[in-house]
Amino acid sequence: MIKEKVDIARILNIPGSKSNTLNAVALALKVDRGMIIRNPYPKVELDKYSEILASRGFEAGFKGPDFILEKTEGDSVESRPAMLFDLDDPVALLAAMRFELPVKFLLEENEDFERRFLILRRFGVEFGSIQKLNNKNVITIESFEPVKVKFSFQESNFYLANFAGMICALFDLETEFLSKIDVIKPLAEDLFPFNMGLENLRKPVDETDELEKRLRKLRKNRPEESFHYRVKGLPSELPEYISLPADPFMTALAVVIAGVDSKEKMVVGPLMESESEKTFAKILTRFGLTCDFHKHSDRNGTELHYFRIKPGKICGRKIEENLMRGFIKGFGPLALFASFADDKTILRGLPSSSSLWQSRISGVADILSTAGIRVGEVEDGFVIEPPQERADITYQNFDDPYLQLIQLAAGILINEKPLTAEFFQPMSKYPHLKSILDKIRPRSKSLAS
Repeated sequence: MIKEKVDIARILNIPGSKSNTLNAVALALKVDRGMIIRNPYPKVELDKYSEILASRGFEAGFKGPDFILEKTEGDSVESRPAMLFDLDDPVALLAAMRFELPVKFLLEENEDFERRFLILRRFGVEFGSIQKLNNKNVITIESFEPVKVKFSFQESNFYLANFAGMICALFDLETEFLSKIDVIKPLAEDLFPFNMGLENLRKPVDETDELEKRLRKLRKNRPEESFHYRVKGLPSELPEYISLPADPFMTALAVVIAGVDSKEKMVVGPLMESESEKTFAKILTRFGLTCDFHKHSDRNGTELHYFRIKPGKICGRKIEENLMRGFIKGFGPLALFASFADDKTILRGLPSSSSLWQSRISGVADILSTAGIRVGEVEDGFVIEPPQERADITYQNFDDPYLQLIQLAAGILINEKPLTAEFFQPMSKYPHLKSILDKIRPRSKSLAS
């Protein structure tokens, strides 16, 4: 860990993610206490959650850069939330399953929704019949009687493990995960600030045992053994404030833009020093950047951890499955970064079984292809070959903010002509993005005024 004085103009403070911010709100509701959330996602939809919060006697709002949840003196308000929620929203799930509010969830027609629906059913959730609201199909949760279950996940279904882990965190449940990959590593980051108990149930191998040595030799060309964990949601002590780590995806995007476009050191964070962050640093180092962890104190005097990035020559590399799976949110930024390498790059371990990630993988390929970057497919991955000459990125209309932001970053780094207004649509949801980009390239011809 390095600590040195850094020019404040070169420090990129990235707000926390929307999911971590909602986790913190759900945690406050769960323990029924007010809380200050520092470094929150800056566009929390207060109107969407106001009725749920009021029903539990809470008032919420921004005070400066902080998000404040206050427990009021008066009685809780009877509420029938009118807004529609996604089935992975922790605040809405807590309201429906613990507080028995008639929360309406949007019924989506895709595999990801169906899998989350089935996971909830296995945990003991009973759903009501399908209803219509504003020409959309919606469902409600009728009852919840917790059931102890065990899950077996496919290699690329780590996101379902996160969802099952979130249910354990919300309701202090226990489950077991069996999988071909270590689905536990992303939990600490994705479920922050919940308190989780993790126990590895796979017996350690006795490396000195002669029979075991022979068996391992026979198995050397076979698939790896499965992982087996017990996951338990634990009661949480609620501190006076929670400081959220930077949004992992936005952090990756900022680091990649700085790595390509800046000639100076950049400090990006704040971080948790989680396994996924360490994995991302390792991947960047493989590409040729200098990336280490740096200590810096925030406005409250709290010492936090940051990435310290020093640009260098970007080299094409093969990034193996275990690395990509350790930080899958960084796939899009890393694919863009690889397009500036001196040789082809192979990114393996992409979650192709998720309909959401299938669309993101193909979307990133489409974005890069419009600039003349060759993108080929390998098993569960990409081959990215930088072109001799680049064309300008052609704007495409994506609904997914992930792809909108990748397209904007690609346009900023690649296009010779100023970007048209359509590229900047994600700025409405990520108003902090412009200040981040201005620190990296303050005189950029590409940024909207």
